Amino acid sequence: HELRTPIFAVAGFAETLLDGALDDDRVRRRFVRKIYQNAQRLDALTSDLSDISKLETGRRRIDSSPFDLRELAQEGVEGLERVSETHGVKLAVHIADSVPPVLGDRARVRQVLSNLVENAVTYNETGGNVEVTARQRDGSEVRISVVDDGIGIPKDSIPRLTERFFRVDKSRSR
Repeated sequence: HELRTPIFAVAGFAETLLDGALDDDRVRRRFVRKIYQNAQRLDALTSDLSDISKLETGRRRIDSSPFDLRELAQEGVEGLERVSETHGVKLAVHIADSVPPVLGDRARVRQVLSNLVENAVTYNETGGNVEVTARQRDGSEVRISVVDDGIGIPKDSIPRLTERFFRVDKSRSR
């Protein structure tokens, strides 16, 4: 799942370039930059495969440092623009300038956010909306949300969402 997102993004940007966007210098540069960013994500994800084992056995700790949540959310949404266009779903990020930097593992937060946004797009209806928001709560806590108007998750499946490889409905697997 995590590997497919940047692979689809790279393929989509490359396909657009090959279909004629190579002649537009502005588009070409922007798409090559996005291809490079997604290639970096793929490199990070391959490292993550070994990190999962280390985290589960207690040999790896989470790296926490301050980062700009709005910037991270925007990057994540940009990486899924092609997927959202294919599904006919509108993506938006609404994070106020007043949201302070957050302390956490940027790469892991990006993974979670990308996963949630991709699912919100994939399991949405044509013409649907996906919105990433964040707000500061209680002075020191920032809450980020991915909200969509898609098909939803049955209540009896919610307790199992954190199980590795769990799918609500196998027929939904693509």
